[in-house]
Amino acid sequence: MSIESLWSSRFQQHIQNAITYFARMINGLLYSFIFVSCVGAYYYAKFLKTDPSKGISLLLITIVLTLIITRCQVRTFIQKPDAVYLLALEEKLISYFKKSLLYNYIIQLFPLLFTFLILVPLAMQSLQLTVPFLCTIFIILMILKGWNIYIHWMWRDSYEKSIWFIIRIACNALIIYMLFYAANVIVLGGLLLLLAFLLLYTKKQPTKRIPWEYIIEQEEKMDIRFYQFASIFTDVPQLKKQVNGRKWLTNWIEPLLHKKRATFFYLHTLAFLRGNDYFGIYIRLGVIGAFILYFVPNIYVKGAIAYIILYMISMQLRSLWKYFSGNIIVALYPIDTEKRMNQFLRLIFILLSIQLIVFSSIILIATGQFSHSLIIMIIGLIWIKFIIVPKTKQRVSSF
Repeated sequence: MSIESLWSSRFQQHIQNAITYFARMINGLLYSFIFVSCVGAYYYAKFLKTDPSKGISLLLITIVLTLIITRCQVRTFIQKPDAVYLLALEEKLISYFKKSLLYNYIIQLFPLLFTFLILVPLAMQSLQLTVPFLCTIFIILMILKGWNIYIHWMWRDSYEKSIWFIIRIACNALIIYMLFYAANVIVLGGLLLLLAFLLLYTKKQPTKRIPWEYIIEQEEKMDIRFYQFASIFTDVPQLKKQVNGRKWLTNWIEPLLHKKRATFFYLHTLAFLRGNDYFGIYIRLGVIGAFILYFVPNIYVKGAIAYIILYMISMQLRSLWKYFSGNIIVALYPIDTEKRMNQFLRLIFILLSIQLIVFSSIILIATGQFSHSLIIMIIGLIWIKFIIVPKTKQRVSSF
């Protein structure tokens, strides 16, 4: 296979894999998108009705667009064996990486466009910007995004990577602020010349060898993030088992070792705390849920969001059931499947109940109404006990 056809082959494999997973999670993804879009549109409209000041609007637009433009991930489709088999062909891989950069640029324009369209009503209302002027701004933002991807790629594994990251943030924030502030053309032109100077400086740097280990590591991280996202909606066998020490977390369950009836409760708890990123996802979803529950004003929406996030957490934890599949030592334990299932479901119930208590406490802090938070907690316990736990049992039984 030639270098020219290698990238196309890898790209097709990636697209086929992505399509396979999106097809499997289309229903859950669609419902989640509709729900988030409706809730987001409702509160965004309410925010616009408050007629935010020009300063607040400008600050919000600058922060959001700076984050979107600064964030640059470059997928190269490089695999571990390439570090050996393509090592002698480094000089011929220039066209391969150019195609990768172009692909990443095009792909990352979509979230930029989506975010920009969301911010357009705010810019038109608070900053009194016209549609033609906003179109011009977006063209400049497209150029800025390309500049960021190139600079990020060229300094990706350098000791100066952090410095260039700060430079990119500063340049992005200044240019975006000046664009929407409708600053003097001379000032804006000076900033664009600065970008051109930094680009030329980067281009004149000596050609470096391909950092195979770094590129492969980044590629694997992006794969893991995609599979973790997909695992919210469907089973993902590609997720590798990873073990984290976290002794400070596991010490408290050591006494369970002496309880013969809690063997698999202990094992699954240990897997939750140390295996893959179950604990991290559990905490992240909890923090996101708590943040949303605190700021959403409507008590009914608070309850609905709390129950949806609890269900999402349960979906993430389902794969814990087969974490020890293929482990011969675990298979030798004289415990039947029904007892193991009951201990697993007990862990799920406890973990979700802890999140429910946290969510109810956040609602109590946000509203100051004990009765509302208590009702949400009681309904939540019923939701967990009679809906989520049986559904979890049904799904894991089919694994």
